[in-house]
This record gives sequence, structure tokens and C-alpha cells, in this order.
Amino acid sequence: MTSGIDIVLQAQIPSGKNQVRTLYAVEKDGRKVPRKIPDARFVFWRELAGHEILEQRALWPAQFKKRLAQPVRLLISYHPLDNRVRDLPGMLDALFHLMVWTNILADDRWIRGVHWDYLNRTDGPCVKMRLEVCEESA
Repeated sequence: MTSGIDIVLQAQIPSGKNQVRTLYAVEKDGRKVPRKIPDARFVFWRELAGHEILEQRALWPAQFKKRLAQPVRLLISYHPLDNRVRDLPGMLDALFHLMVWTNILADDRWIRGVHWDYLNRTDGPCVKMRLEVCEESA
């Protein structure tokens, strides 16, 4: 049996890659260094989703309460909360960022597989997600 956790997010996912600006800071030695700055809408969603995850985390098995650094896969059931066309890679980017920002994963490089269902659900949360630890290959 594959071990995993279920995560439910109520709010609409913003695009992770389209909600970040790059500003350049000048270092003391004169080099320009890029700094990624998320916009207010993305920060608001991240804070809200992070709070939802914190509440759910209390119910997770012990192995998932610490930051994972092993291969995992995500199974995502998505329900748009409005009729806007969304950028799927951007929403995945936002969810990957959230997994790292909330310390579920040490790095999003550990996500080795994604299954995305874009369902025509008419009610319920925006995202129902299952994170599963990948079985060791024999």
C-alpha cells in the first residue's frame, strides 16, 4: 500500500509563474542580482492555502509532519471556481511552490509524477490533492 496524505484547498489557484516579478538589486560590488517578488494576489493565496495546510497537517501521520526529501507523486482533482481559462503549468508551479513553502517538501525536485483531473465538479473545494510517497523500485 502506498502511504500518502490528502490536502484540500478552498481558494482558486493563481498562476505561480505569472504572478512573480523579477526585480534587480545592486550588490555592493556593483553586480545586479535578480530577486523574485510575488504579487499581492499570489501572496494572499499562499498565506490562505498555507493556513489550510497547517490545520490539516495536525491530522497527518508522523512521517508527513516533517519535510520530505524523497520521491513523491501528486494526484490532483481541480475544480475551477469561475469560468476563466487557467494556465495549467502556472497552477502546477503555484502548487509546487506551496509544497516547498509550507515545508511539506524539501525541494520540488522530489515531485516525480503528477496526475491532474480537470473535472466538471459543480461544488466543493478548488483542489483535492493526494501526495503519495513513491514506492522503492525493486
